[in-house]
Amino acid sequence: MKPRSRQAPPLLAIAASVVLLNQLLSSGDFVEAAAQLLPSSVASELVLLVLVFAVAARAARPPRALWPLAAGVLALFVLRALSIGVPWFFGRDLNVAVDSRFVPVFARMLYDSSPPAEFALLVGASGAGVALALYVVRSALAVLWRAVVLRGWWGIAAGFALVAAGWWAVPGAPSTPDPRPPLSLDAGRALYAAADSVLRAEGLRGEHRARIEAAQAALPATNGFPKLAGRSVVLVFVESYGAVTAREPAFAAALDPLRARLDARLEAAGFARATAMLRSPITGGGSWMAHGTLLAGVRLAAQDAYEVMLVSGARTLAHRFAAAGYRTLALMPRIDQPWPEGRLLGFQTLRIQPDLGYSGPRFAWESLPDQWVLDWFARADFAPAPLFAKVVLASSHTPFERVPPLVDDWSKLADPRVYAALPAAEFPVRRGQVFEQDPGYLAAVAYSLEAAVRFAAERTDDDTLFIVMGDHQPPLTTARRGGDFAVPVHVFSRAADLVAPFRARGYADGLAVPPGGALAGMEDFLAGFLADFGGGE
Repeated sequence: MKPRSRQAPPLLAIAASVVLLNQLLSSGDFVEAAAQLLPSSVASELVLLVLVFAVAARAARPPRALWPLAAGVLALFVLRALSIGVPWFFGRDLNVAVDSRFVPVFARMLYDSSPPAEFALLVGASGAGVALALYVVRSALAVLWRAVVLRGWWGIAAGFALVAAGWWAVPGAPSTPDPRPPLSLDAGRALYAAADSVLRAEGLRGEHRARIEAAQAALPATNGFPKLAGRSVVLVFVESYGAVTAREPAFAAALDPLRARLDARLEAAGFARATAMLRSPITGGGSWMAHGTLLAGVRLAAQDAYEVMLVSGARTLAHRFAAAGYRTLALMPRIDQPWPEGRLLGFQTLRIQPDLGYSGPRFAWESLPDQWVLDWFARADFAPAPLFAKVVLASSHTPFERVPPLVDDWSKLADPRVYAALPAAEFPVRRGQVFEQDPGYLAAVAYSLEAAVRFAAERTDDDTLFIVMGDHQPPLTTARRGGDFAVPVHVFSRAADLVAPFRARGYADGLAVPPGGALAGMEDFLAGFLADFGGGE
């Protein structure tokens, strides 16, 4: 066997290893600016590792821990990447204790929305990539170890000098143009935040409970809804319907004409209409937190806050309608398992996917077509009044890969197999790029909006108050560039007196989304609704 060389590795190899390890432990916001992948700050963790190697160098042979250490470095990189990506795409901090639950969900979404060959290739390439990355990191650690043992300090200094030079040369991310600190602790902070989210879970729950109780106590004291005069209220959440549809020029060009046509349709059918934007507590995902925020009148921007609200005894809008003698119904066509949360939210009747008996083809992420869901609602549960219903339309759910067709003749929807003979609009996810599905998103939102408006205009004939709104901005790169949490909300009814209070609160006439930002937060909706339609105690 050839004896191991007692010379330090080449200076270039040492410097390259230092730069690689440094960037795995300390990178800027590379989601917002790819240049931040370049060296721009010295990782304190790497400096500490060099010192540890120096202390352990008396052993004069590679420690057996290099493979586990390489895995640890990669894990820190993934944690750091998620701590950058989650706030950028979803507008909130990473919570390892909660977000880890959604890893299987995301994997299933990719499986359902990608062509089988591409998904298999993606899985294979990912596995090979992880193995290769582990080998490369282990090799870099071995080079660094030998450099420390054999006094290759010039190579180590050259690596750190390259990183330090990057601090002067690499531009900051657009939202933080100032240079990054010369000495960073990025991986350490990400690890601390992950541990803190787990260790402080119980304390945070106490804080959430106090905030929820305070918000509930501040709501107007009311007794029933006499100003509704027994008329039904249907709250429709359109999945991922966000302000980007009106604020991004290309999106607005596609959807503003549709909103104008739908507005004309409602006007011809005798509806008064008004529109505003509300600020969602979340963006990119987590619809149930937006639903809970609006129903309970308290901002729920984290999963643990939502869970505390459910068991806090908070009186939601559904509870209040039930106490006023209304039937309360939640129609949740995406849920395919028992949903006990619905009872905690105050709904007397729950309709989930198995209850609907749908036997036709599935669409975006195995969803049922919205128009069919609304037709089922009209046939099975819309009457008699008074009713408060929350209906979730899911055809515009990410990844927007398959959009149903609209069916002009509603009578044909009695048999869901009608969809088997109708073409769907296909937008398959390519190379796992689920955040770049702009065309599919526009087609899906257009479909869902038209289905909701045509349902009101063509399948109802009373004075029901419809509230059709988004839950959050879509999980698209285009949407996150704006950093906006707002969603459109449209209210319309054949009874103009039910729309007038919204206009008095600043809603604009028609379905066109007015200029400017959000009128208020979703958490403010309940207090306004109670003040406008409730009776004094």
